[in-house]
Amino acid sequence: MKQALIYSLKVWLTSAFIGPFLLVGCEVAETGQANSDMFSFTFAIMVFGTLYSIPCFLILLLVVWVLGRFKLSVIAKKVIASCVSVLMIVLLTKAVFPNAQDHTLVIIYSAITVAGIWFYKLGTITEATPKPANAG
Repeated sequence: MKQALIYSLKVWLTSAFIGPFLLVGCEVAETGQANSDMFSFTFAIMVFGTLYSIPCFLILLLVVWVLGRFKLSVIAKKVIASCVSVLMIVLLTKAVFPNAQDHTLVIIYSAITVAGIWFYKLGTITEATPKPANAG
């Protein structure tokens, strides 16, 4: 569980801290304006995004932990984790912002999360297996 937790935390924190900067960058690119409030706006998005994405983190943790129990290639595990993560981001965003027409939030957080899944090393999750009593 520890390896799944560390991996999931890396992916989650990467998206929680890089996402706001990309969102602000998109806003500046779209409007062509940057102002002094961008720092506080970025910080607010970072706090909100971190809290908002806790369910996604917990699902990713569960998925990584469960996938560690199966004999699948690392690529297969990462494909599954990527698909589940994007689905969770889309569902959570639709639940929180049901009438949102702009999909920038979903695209940015999905892209960063998937990039994190593929960037960080997904180690083999092993559990200590007890030795048989009569093994000498």
